[in-house]
Amino acid sequence: MRIAVIDDEKLTRMELVRLIYEDFPQAEIYEAGSGVQAMQLLEKKTFDFLFIDVHLGDMEGTTVASLARRLMPDAKIILPPPTRNAR
Repeated sequence: MRIAVIDDEKLTRMELVRLIYEDFPQAEIYEAGSGVQAMQLLEKKTFDFLFIDVHLGDMEGTTVASLARRLMPDAKIILPPPTRNAR
């Protein structure tokens, strides 16, 4: 199983990778810390699962997800749920 973890926050990526390895120790996990890095990764590899942050700093995660969907129609794409503004 090949998994991509795409998030501009390094600590968030590290924690998600750790959690994935706990349940799937044989998984191949690739990381990208920006939208540009993600696009480059998606052009080189195919994935079964992609965890994509919505706000990547240099572009929206939905743009990355759209490219991933075109390149890998069977891949499972996981985006974080929307958060509500605290008042």
